[in-house]
Amino acid sequence: MPSARPSRPSNCFSARLPPRLGESVLEVARGAFVHGVQLAALGGAGLLVAAAVLAAPLLRGIRNPKDDPPKEDAPARVLLSSD
Repeated sequence: MPSARPSRPSNCFSARLPPRLGESVLEVARGAFVHGVQLAALGGAGLLVAAAVLAAPLLRGIRNPKDDPPKEDAPARVLLSSD
């Protein structure tokens, strides 16, 4: 049964190489791509964890204004002009 994906795409650089060499170049390239994607995902996850760790103490210092007791209205001042 043929695989859904051709082993060597015709527009790939490895298609111009001899069959054994082309297959090994293609295998190494796929492995490098997967490794790079995994490293990028781990780096992004690390940044998210670092942001969460830094945000937690910063957000603890913020008070909710709804928790403050209501302020009494200051007496109204009347400004009189002495023209």
